[in-house]
Amino acid sequence: MVVQIHPGGPVFSAKRGIIEMKVYTSYFYKIRFFKSNMIPISTAKFDPAWFHAGKGQDFHFIDKNGVMNGLRAPVFAPGEVATAVSNCGTCDHTNFDNCGFLRAYSHQLSLLDINDIMTRTERLCQYVKNFVGFEEEPIAVFIVHEVPDNPCSERAAIQNYFKSHGIECKEWEGE
Repeated sequence: MVVQIHPGGPVFSAKRGIIEMKVYTSYFYKIRFFKSNMIPISTAKFDPAWFHAGKGQDFHFIDKNGVMNGLRAPVFAPGEVATAVSNCGTCDHTNFDNCGFLRAYSHQLSLLDINDIMTRTERLCQYVKNFVGFEEEPIAVFIVHEVPDNPCSERAAIQNYFKSHGIECKEWEGE
């Protein structure tokens, strides 16, 4: 079964209705420290093979810690425009306006309907909760490749996207 966040597909809110959901960012390496109620959702254009057990980007599985791996949010993956204007290494990473890639990526995110994203994210998290069978509330964790101190990461743009809609989103540092 394929479970992705994309238009028309299954999907989850910070404060929408009765559910209050935590939303974080993190990176692939940290997934090994997640608990089963933490739901890693890749925002990458291409994921590491291990995230899909080497069976292609549409495959998902539950790892030895009870964490479902392989879930993706293709609408968060850098699009063609962001990739085309990448000038990494020649820009000022302290300001999105001075980095062509991050400026284009932030614009790409600004076009997403937050209500649609949160509704689909909430559905996806509830699906995983029911499928895996954990009792705790699900935590959505949007995953990038880069470590937190890498200025060329999409992480800040993702965090800003959620914050601009009143949803707290910060880097997961362990709980």
